[in-house]
Amino acid sequence: MQRHLLSLGIAMMALLTFVGEAAADEWITPTTKEVRSVTGTYTLTVTPPRPGSPAPSYPIAILKGPEGETTFELKTPWMAVDLFVFDDGRVLTLDQWHTLGLGDFVAVLYSVKGGLLWKKTLEELLGEELAGQVPRSVSSRWWRGVPAETELVVAVEGKLTLRITLWNEDRLELRIDDGSTTLVPVADVGDDPERLMRRARALKDESKFGDAAVLLEKVVQIDPTQLDAYLEWADALERQGEVAAAVKVLEQALAQFGEQAPADKTYNYANLHVNLSKLYLATGDKKGARRALERGIAFERNYDYPVLVYAGFLLDEGEKAEADRVLEGFLAGADEPYKGMVTRSIGDFYRSHQNPSKAKEFYLLVYDPAKVTDQFLTLSLAEVYEELGERDKALAVWTQLVTYFEEMGPAFDFYLRQAREHVERLSAK
Repeated sequence: MQRHLLSLGIAMMALLTFVGEAAADEWITPTTKEVRSVTGTYTLTVTPPRPGSPAPSYPIAILKGPEGETTFELKTPWMAVDLFVFDDGRVLTLDQWHTLGLGDFVAVLYSVKGGLLWKKTLEELLGEELAGQVPRSVSSRWWRGVPAETELVVAVEGKLTLRITLWNEDRLELRIDDGSTTLVPVADVGDDPERLMRRARALKDESKFGDAAVLLEKVVQIDPTQLDAYLEWADALERQGEVAAAVKVLEQALAQFGEQAPADKTYNYANLHVNLSKLYLATGDKKGARRALERGIAFERNYDYPVLVYAGFLLDEGEKAEADRVLEGFLAGADEPYKGMVTRSIGDFYRSHQNPSKAKEFYLLVYDPAKVTDQFLTLSLAEVYEELGERDKALAVWTQLVTYFEEMGPAFDFYLRQAREHVERLSAK
């Protein structure tokens, strides 16, 4: 039992961490952007590189103003995330596509002629200590919202300052002339639920769970329909060891929403039931945990997480045949566009439960030996072949991946090196 409790806890925390940031690492293809200065004196148009351009490729900026038109390359590969043009023609960019908060060009200032005036890393903007507290995802450090929430301020001496709202609701004042910064703490974020939620999440990241719980309770009092606040609040209580209180919070949410999940929150309503099952298990209430999981799988037929947790619970209870039935039924009921992803996740489930043969069975349902349609499924299949001692088949799949990553270009160099290492190792035996 303990093994699955641990894995459930990790999965739950991952989901809670990124509530509201579902697209954190799912960057859409950048498109051309146009921005104007406050008075309209200058217009900036930035065009990203064409898809398939060699990496790194740089966006092209065209600045139009009283002096005419200036064309120059930005320093941020692919595309800058946020763009600003001021009434003196200077251009400021924040961050680069795919890697928010990383690299040497988190903030960059260009002259009216397109020359580089200064550039800053996140550590230079926030300081080493504060930068280390910024929430991380696979490819980014989410130090502020996207798009940025900003306010342009003119100081007494006429110097421009851009005030940026940070992830924790404090403000960063960025002086345009030299890129120097000042942190402005915000003691009271007011009564806006979203601001309270962001501050509470930051407090949780600092392990200030009691303070976070107070703010999250306030969110629920202001707006009882804030589903995510119940999830975060229960999590903060649980992390303080207040399991019974956490159960009450989630049961309060169930009373609020009943059998009807919020229209845009079906996934998180399923998560609520999974989290409640975890709390019931922590108190020894297996019947309650089962009931919660049985309800949780009903809210989103294409969402694998609650189904996989339920199947893991059934395996722990020695109900292997029932676990198989639940997974097979879920796959059969999934909508066609989701079947490939669901099939892979079920294969991953069996692999994580030391059943590589069953994992291979599901991977092969959607694996295409002629082309890579899902690199992660293909990677998993190659590894499962090795686990099963089917070295020649593993070599063939790793070779297929080498070809695929070569075709995908430099952005996939990390995966390409890994695949080549496997091919070399298997070929040598």
